[in-house]
Amino acid sequence: MYRCDCLPKVSTPSIKGPLYWKAPNFIPSIYKAKAVGNTKIPGTNIFSSSTINNCMNKYTYFWLNNGTEFWSVPILLKNNYAYLWIWNNVSWIYLKLSIDDINCFMWYWT
Repeated sequence: MYRCDCLPKVSTPSIKGPLYWKAPNFIPSIYKAKAVGNTKIPGTNIFSSSTINNCMNKYTYFWLNNGTEFWSVPILLKNNYAYLWIWNNVSWIYLKLSIDDINCFMWYWT
């Protein structure tokens, strides 16, 4: 798993994140994520909004266009951005991520 120090940090929200739990200790298969449709609509650079909404407040593994991958817990989608907590192998960090930067994702019930 890559350590993700590449994304811009934003101010910590008033909403409490998953600060006391570690992310899952496995890496899901990107092939499974693509097979279930958690990828961009073919021929476009967009996701179905209902697909993205399914991962709110759940452990979600993201693969970005630049090759970075990490566990996160998305808490808000707004104006083509996902606001989420990401796990950096030590603690949770709150970030704002452009939906355009996401290649694929896989979510799990918490």
